[in-house]
Amino acid sequence: MREFDARTATQAEFEAEARRTHAEVVARIDAMTENERQAAEWGNLDRYLREVSTLRLNQISSLAGLEENLATTVGHWKNDTWQSSDEYMAAFDEARSSGDFEGHMAGAKAEYFKRFETAKPEAGHLKAEARLVATPEEARAAAEDKVNDLARTRSKRKTRAILGDLLEELKVA
Repeated sequence: MREFDARTATQAEFEAEARRTHAEVVARIDAMTENERQAAEWGNLDRYLREVSTLRLNQISSLAGLEENLATTVGHWKNDTWQSSDEYMAAFDEARSSGDFEGHMAGAKAEYFKRFETAKPEAGHLKAEARLVATPEEARAAAEDKVNDLARTRSKRKTRAILGDLLEELKVA
């Protein structure tokens, strides 16, 4: 079989290539890892994934484009997860007092990412926890924890989730 060339292909050849590349893209979307799924949700890629998984006979799908978008989103998601973690704040405090700030932070980040890749991701770790707060002191402590989480995050989605959790906890109290 000859190499596909969109400029010289007949309509039937073009449609066959569109079907073939579409099948590759759909198979890749189905094979996404849990980390990739969470990153796609975090990065609001649902519309993009819906768009590329729709078969269009007049369009050649790009598996390379999908891979690039997923890799970029996963990278940003991992950095955001790192920068909004308690470990980041602890490493930041340690690095400020050490003589090599960049080296200390790079080492802490590499260690975090190594654990991150081997650990099973938490499904919906920002969802509100349904529990009753027994005393006003516990409610205040829970609210202060949420405010501290809010101060550390740089993500609009996480900010909304944290504020939603905080409102729920205040309603319960």
